[in-house]
Amino acid sequence: MCGIAGIWRFKLEVRNEEIIQFTDSMKHRGPDGSGYQVFNESNIALGHRRLAILDLSEMGKQPMQYFDTGFWITYNGEVYNFLEIREKLIEEGFKFQSNSDTEVILAAYLKWGSKCLDKFNGMFAFAIYDRVKNEIFIARDRFGVKPLHYIYIPGKLFAFASETLAFKYLHGYQRIINDQNLIYSIHSPGLLEPIGKTIFKDIYQLKAGHFAYVNPNCFKEDKWYELTTNIKPINIAYNDQVEQFKNLFLDACKLRLRSDVSIASALSGGIDSSSVFCTIKHLAKQKLSDARLPKNWQKAFSISFPGTDLDEAKFVKMIQKECNAEVNIIENSYSNLIDDIRVTTKLFDSITSTPLVAVTDVYKAMRQQNIIVSLDGHAGDELLFGYRSSVYEALFEAHLNGDKNSREIAELYLAMTNETIDPMQITALEVEVERFSNKFKPGIKNKVKSILKVFFREKKEDFWIPESIKGHANRFLYKQFQYTELPYNLRDFDRAAMQNSIEIRMPMMDYRLVEFVWGLPQSSKLGNGFTKRILRDAMKGIVPEEILKRRTKIGLAAPTADWFNGSLSQFIMDTVSSEAFLNSPYWKGKKLAKEFKDLTKTKRWTPVLASKAWCYLNADMIIKE
Repeated sequence: MCGIAGIWRFKLEVRNEEIIQFTDSMKHRGPDGSGYQVFNESNIALGHRRLAILDLSEMGKQPMQYFDTGFWITYNGEVYNFLEIREKLIEEGFKFQSNSDTEVILAAYLKWGSKCLDKFNGMFAFAIYDRVKNEIFIARDRFGVKPLHYIYIPGKLFAFASETLAFKYLHGYQRIINDQNLIYSIHSPGLLEPIGKTIFKDIYQLKAGHFAYVNPNCFKEDKWYELTTNIKPINIAYNDQVEQFKNLFLDACKLRLRSDVSIASALSGGIDSSSVFCTIKHLAKQKLSDARLPKNWQKAFSISFPGTDLDEAKFVKMIQKECNAEVNIIENSYSNLIDDIRVTTKLFDSITSTPLVAVTDVYKAMRQQNIIVSLDGHAGDELLFGYRSSVYEALFEAHLNGDKNSREIAELYLAMTNETIDPMQITALEVEVERFSNKFKPGIKNKVKSILKVFFREKKEDFWIPESIKGHANRFLYKQFQYTELPYNLRDFDRAAMQNSIEIRMPMMDYRLVEFVWGLPQSSKLGNGFTKRILRDAMKGIVPEEILKRRTKIGLAAPTADWFNGSLSQFIMDTVSSEAFLNSPYWKGKKLAKEFKDLTKTKRWTPVLASKAWCYLNADMIIKE
C-alpha cells in the first residue's frame, strides 16, 4: 500500500525534480521511503512513496525492475495470494530476489501479460513500463479498492497518481475545477467514482476492473473483469450456503493476515466489523502457521461519541468482554476540531457528506501504536442489504408483487433506527408503501433528483444494470455495490486511512466471496427478520449472540449534526458569511447562508440536513485551496 506516480512527456524531457515533487506530495501514503526512476531516452519518470508491509528490506523498494528485463513497476496495494502465484512461477522457471508481492506481479505480467490480472486475489493499482515496446500498462483491481488517477493529453502528456492532490504539484499543469462535475458531486458525493471522472478538468480515474495500454500515439482502455459474467446461481440448501459462505469468509480473513508488520481492526460494534474482528480472534485459537503472519495482529480500535446517537461503545465493550480482546476505545475531545477538519478536508481533495476527521482518528490512533494494517468490515452493507434504503426497496417490491412477507420487512426497516417499535408504526408504514406502490404498478419508480436527471440520461451506459440481475430490490442493491455506495465508501476510507499511513484490508471484498453472495437468492441475504442473514448465521459461535441479533444500523461517521449545533456553529456562521460562499457560481449562496444561519442559531440541525450542508462547506474549502 503506497503512493504511486508517473510522468510521460511525449516530446519534452522530464526532470528528476519534477517526479520528486509530484510523488512526494503523497508522502502521507508512504512514509517509509521513496523511489524515483527517470528514463531519459523516452521522457518517462516513475515515482513511488513506500508504506513497507511485505519485505521491509531494500529489496522491496520501488520502482522495481524484474532483473534486467526492462520491465519496471510502481505499485499500490496487496496481492494476498502472491505466495501461491510465486510457487507456480518458480515451477515455470522464474526466479525472485525479494520476498515481496511486487516482484510476483512483474513476473506474472511477463508470463501471462494482461491475463495475469485474473490470477490476483487482492486490491491493486499499478503501472508497468516496458522499455522495449516503449509502452506503459496500467491496471486497477476488480472493484476499484485502490485508486488510480490520470491525465492524458494526446501528443503531449500522460501522468498518473494515487490521489488528485498530486496534480497540484505537476509541473506545467494547472489544476482547474470541472464546474459541472463539482455540482453533481455536491448533490451526490461519490457519483463520479464509478464512471472514471473527478471534480477536476482533465483528471480521470482508471475505472474499476479496467486496464489500459499507453504509448505516444494512443490511450487504449479495456475492461478485464465483469462481475455478472462470474456469477453462478447457488442452488443448494440454505444450511449448505451458510457453511460455504463461512469457509470463504474465514479463508478471506486468513489470507489478509499475511504481513510483515502489525495488524489491527477498526471495530464499530456493527455486525460487519464485529464479524471480521471476532473471526481474527477465532483464527488465533487455531494456531495459524502461515509464514507471513506478524507477531502483533489481534488488537482492535474503536471510537466513541458519548451522548450522541452515533455512540456504539456498549456494543464494542460487549465484544471486548466476550472475546477477551484488547480494544482501544478513542474518546477525542476535539479541542482543535476546526483545524483538524480543515487539514483532513484538504488532504481528502474531493466532496463527501460527512467530515472525515472521526474516521481518520481511528487510524491515527492505530499509527500511534505502530499498527500499519487494518482489517475492516467494508462491503457487507452493499452485499447483504445493510442500508435502510435497500430494505425500503425490498419493502416496495414486496408490495409491488403482493408478497406476504411485507410486514416482516416493514418491521425490520423501522428496527434499523429504533430498538423498540410500536405495531401501529409498522401498520402505518405498510399503508404508506402500499399506496405508493399502487402508483407504479406494473412499473418501477424513478427516485433520481431533478438536478441529476441530465447526468443519468447522458451517462446511462455507465450505470447499466444487466438483465441477469433479477428483481427490483436486487437490482437496487447491485447499483449500490457497483455505482453508488460502495465506490464512494472505498474512496473515503482509502483516503481517511492513508492520511495516517494505514492500509485497509477488506475480507468481504474478496472476489470469491463477492461472486458467491451475488449468486445467492435474496432470501439468504434479507430474510428471517434480518439483514445480512447468511453472515449472521455463519458467525454463530464466533460473534456474540447479542451482536448477531442486533438490528439497529449506525456505522462509523462523525456526529455532524451535534457538532453543527455546538462546537462548529461559529465555523458555519463564518463560512457562509464569506464573500466567496455568498457569491459562489456553484450554488445560491445568499439563500443557503440564510438557511444555514437559521438552523445554526436555533440549533435545529438534524443528521440529514447536516449531511447535505456539509457537501457545500466541503466544496467551499476545496475551491479555496
